[in-house]
Amino acid sequence: MQSNRLIIITAFIIAALSGAAAYSLLFSAALSQGEDNRQAHLAILKLEIGRADAVVLGGDRNRLLIANKPHNLERYLAREGWQLSDRYGALMIFERNKPQAQTLDASCGMYSRFYSICDISEPRKAKQP
Repeated sequence: MQSNRLIIITAFIIAALSGAAAYSLLFSAALSQGEDNRQAHLAILKLEIGRADAVVLGGDRNRLLIANKPHNLERYLAREGWQLSDRYGALMIFERNKPQAQTLDASCGMYSRFYSICDISEPRKAKQP
């Protein structure tokens, strides 16, 4: 009886240490990145479990966390009819013509080696040429 209890406690300790090690490896580059830590870690889990292109960060629909893979943000915004029109470093400009001609800006910054946080502007009327 005493040995069974010892085995259970040992197994629990090993599982807890393994979980802490996995968490540390997954988030090691992002553990001290700023005020969005808790929200970003939850978003990373949603992103990886759901295999999504982007996840809303916290409650702000204009702030997204994306995996640093080519075209994730473009695919995410394409679902709402947006197309990439230009790119200036970390700033991307998107356009759509329905229901009316509009543009929006997306400014992305590295959160960690594997993830970026993008701030999306509100859509505005496109300038006519």
